[in-house]
Amino acid sequence: MTKNIALFAIVSVGIIGLAGCSSTIEKVQSSNVQQEPVKEVVVENGQAPVFTSFTQERYSEFLGKKPFAIFFHANWCSTCTQLTAAINRDLANFPKGTVILEADFDTETKLKQNYGIVMQATIVVIDETGKVVQKLAAPSAEQLKKAIAQTL
Repeated sequence: MTKNIALFAIVSVGIIGLAGCSSTIEKVQSSNVQQEPVKEVVVENGQAPVFTSFTQERYSEFLGKKPFAIFFHANWCSTCTQLTAAINRDLANFPKGTVILEADFDTETKLKQNYGIVMQATIVVIDETGKVVQKLAAPSAEQLKKAIAQTL
């Protein structure tokens, strides 16, 4: 009888523990979904800072013609989400002419290889000739502004 009670107690604790883990996982998954959308600021003279999603067309439009930055972002990365929020909050204060393309770290494999990117939350700043002038790992918005200002 004592063995049955002990076994029941162990099984009960295990089930309760699994239930707690399940709710923790759900909370983590749901918190990863709540990401601020990427903003694009447009003004009449076309010089306002732009923060938008990476596309091959946008990349080709700028490469070798205009300075820009590529932000290798992952939705599951809390640092990336925080940096996205910081850029969005401060975008109007970035230098005129700033362009930041947000590339998906998980799907843009060839692009990552081209720039030697091994971790998410990395930003590559590219000058008007197409040369990488800085590679920043999880920079603050201020560090990013300074790096971009040096290329414009």
